[in-house]
Amino acid sequence: MAFSIFSKPAPKPKGSAPRDVAAPKEAGPAADNHTREGKSTIWKPLAEDIEVTESQPGLSPALENAALLFANGQAEAARKLLADAVLREAESKRSSLAWAALFDLLHRAGERQPYEDFSLKYVVVFERSAPVWDERRESKPAMPQRPAGKGFVAFTGRLTLDEPTQLPALKKVTETQPQAQLDVTGLAAADDTAASAFAETLRALRRKAYALQWIGLDHLHRLVGESVTVGQRDNEGHWVLLLEVWQWLNDPNAFEECAINFAVTFEVSPPSWEPLTKAQIKAVEDKQPAETPVAAEDHYVCLGNMLGPADAQVSGLFDYIERHKALTIDMSGVDRMDFVCAGALFNALTHTHAQGKPLRIVGVSPIIQALLMLIGINVACFEARKR
Repeated sequence: MAFSIFSKPAPKPKGSAPRDVAAPKEAGPAADNHTREGKSTIWKPLAEDIEVTESQPGLSPALENAALLFANGQAEAARKLLADAVLREAESKRSSLAWAALFDLLHRAGERQPYEDFSLKYVVVFERSAPVWDERRESKPAMPQRPAGKGFVAFTGRLTLDEPTQLPALKKVTETQPQAQLDVTGLAAADDTAASAFAETLRALRRKAYALQWIGLDHLHRLVGESVTVGQRDNEGHWVLLLEVWQWLNDPNAFEECAINFAVTFEVSPPSWEPLTKAQIKAVEDKQPAETPVAAEDHYVCLGNMLGPADAQVSGLFDYIERHKALTIDMSGVDRMDFVCAGALFNALTHTHAQGKPLRIVGVSPIIQALLMLIGINVACFEARKR
């Protein structure tokens, strides 16, 4: 792609007057429905014939604050802030993205009369029709949910205790889902303390009979095995992890040999073999490819509330990116995303950008788009969802 996914707004000179932003023109039938540098950012509600356009990408201070309030679950405060800003602040008044975010928040709250009142004010400011109240959005059926009961976590790069998408994500998913897939094919190395913590987490899951499905367990075995040497008293965390991997590989003979080598190296009693349950054995032997996200036209679909650093939908992006030549994220079903999860998403998109793969984010609502732009995602990445 010709443009960066990252947005770095130029600093304003001290004492400079607010930039003059021309009112957006009415989009004709041949208007480009995509966003690119120098073109318009377009958001469409469910109605096909309604568009809100931002001539120049940028966020007013009020819109930034409203996006953060909404991300923090304070929708009413965000709505009141924007309602005041588009009437009283010049920068917000000229920003059609700020107006779009306000209409979005009013629609979410079911505030139809204020919506109609602000629509009249919008016409005065932009000399074009405002987005109409969409009855279909109000009465649309419940959003389809992801298949229940299975989470997904992917470890990539170096395993550390500081990376929230690794061990914390695994703990969260296994605490909230009765089944989970762990993909370690992208793991390249591990800190010794992280290896020890990983082994402890796996041991706890195994002892409570959690049926963890593995992707790349043989790869993990080779990776950890290369880090230990009999007689050298270092990398104890890797030794402990290797023993745990042999447990999950369900190989008692190899485990016993490794346990004796561990005991000789560290002058301790060898650990004992603990057999897996039948369900765990089946899960390990069921070497399926990583769970494919809910897809529509090969889009990665995100739904509902996306919260925290270890949101399973964001974690699943890393595996999806590895298996696809381009990334299109459909966020039309996302109700809210908090700031921490937005940061985790930014990390995933950075991974995409580093691989030179094209990126599109479609269907995102204006108030969430403002949050993503605030953390640095280029406006050129956003597109309206084609219906």
